[in-house]
Amino acid sequence: MLPGILKDKTVLVTGAASGIGRKIAELSSVGGATVILCDLNRAALDDVLGGLATGGADHRAVVCDVTDNDDIAKAFAGQGKIDAVVHSAGMWRP
Repeated sequence: MLPGILKDKTVLVTGAASGIGRKIAELSSVGGATVILCDLNRAALDDVLGGLATGGADHRAVVCDVTDNDDIAKAFAGQGKIDAVVHSAGMWRP
């Protein structure tokens, strides 16, 4: 991703604490976006949040269960304009 390509954009990423969601969040921040990280794992979210490129962005982490409509509403509430949503949260059951 080219640095600055997402300047002044806000990207909300579900499943942002690991895997593909984490990488998308990291690349979005490098691209200049403000990133809203959503996941169930607070400790992992904080770890990702601490490692994002800053560039003056106001990245945020929100604990969110994407299977719960109230959690989804809370994740979006008060965030202002969101330019992109990447739904990467998933669950694997054997």
